[in-house]
Amino acid sequence: MSAKKMAMSVALAGILGTSTAVAETSGAFFGGGFGIHGMSRKTNLNLNYNLIITNFNISVKENDSAKDASISLVVGYKNMSSENSGSRFYINYDYNGVEIEKGNGEENELSGYQVVGLNADWLYDFNENFGFFVGANLGLINWDKELWSLEPETASNEWKIYFAGQLGLRGIFGGSKNHAVEFIYKVPFTQTTIEYQNAKGEKVGETKFKQDYNAGIRYIYSF
Repeated sequence: MSAKKMAMSVALAGILGTSTAVAETSGAFFGGGFGIHGMSRKTNLNLNYNLIITNFNISVKENDSAKDASISLVVGYKNMSSENSGSRFYINYDYNGVEIEKGNGEENELSGYQVVGLNADWLYDFNENFGFFVGANLGLINWDKELWSLEPETASNEWKIYFAGQLGLRGIFGGSKNHAVEFIYKVPFTQTTIEYQNAKGEKVGETKFKQDYNAGIRYIYSF
């Protein structure tokens, strides 16, 4: 074998060997992280009061928003169909804090909402240490009763449908490529409507909630 052919063979073997050694592998994973979220709330309430002398109506229209910290946990399975692409399916739990301003000299109250759901992502690695993902999150969202109830001590929490698109960047490291740090951004599409009724069962108003975004960083360990 000539020196030129031998050099080409060694180089090709090195490239193939390297790509095989650094490729991500299929397997289960778990992880967690933290970030920030934004949410909006719109309330429209009409209350009629009947007194001995006269009747009067109180109309309340309120639009507000909040942003605060969030935490998340994930567990699932990753299937790498090729050296640089694959898919994963997992369960997520997110808790998003909300600080309620009480006013009148009272201390602010801490509340929040939760998201529990199923996720499906498509993964693509540009090289052995860097990639991205895009996918969807379908599940349930639970708004704490302190955020919407007129009588928090008697109300129950509300679970509603939640759907969001998501995408992000991935940093992959470790000898077996089983560690990853991910930056994720969620774009929610669903809105929650909670109706208020009077003693006769008549609708007197409603509150509409929407998570506007959720962004964060998380660590993933595959095994």
